[in-house]
Amino acid sequence: MSYKLSKTLIAIDTVYMLLTSGSASAADARTSRGFLKLDKDTQEVYLLASIATAMSLATQVRKGLAPCISKWYTKDLTINQKRHDQIRQYMAENPSYSPSAIMIAVLQKQCGKFHSDSK
Repeated sequence: MSYKLSKTLIAIDTVYMLLTSGSASAADARTSRGFLKLDKDTQEVYLLASIATAMSLATQVRKGLAPCISKWYTKDLTINQKRHDQIRQYMAENPSYSPSAIMIAVLQKQCGKFHSDSK
């Protein structure tokens, strides 16, 4: 795993831990199964904050990565909810994985790896 990918995962995990720390099911929320049990508003805040965090970090990873994520996520005003539903579907299909791992996998599927091509 590259350093920049690790940094992105840590940042997204931090957002998630802050959102779920007061939850009675905080330990269970570390998996996608637990995430999907959280109230819809908490899920929405996490998804929005995670994508914003990933876009911010992507500007320092690889040229074109952040604009790709932005275009995929903000193509029009109705697309955000569709993207959130798509991410939730991946979480439902992979309930034992962490929400941050699912987020990175979805973003990498759309826009490529979170690491620089140069060494």
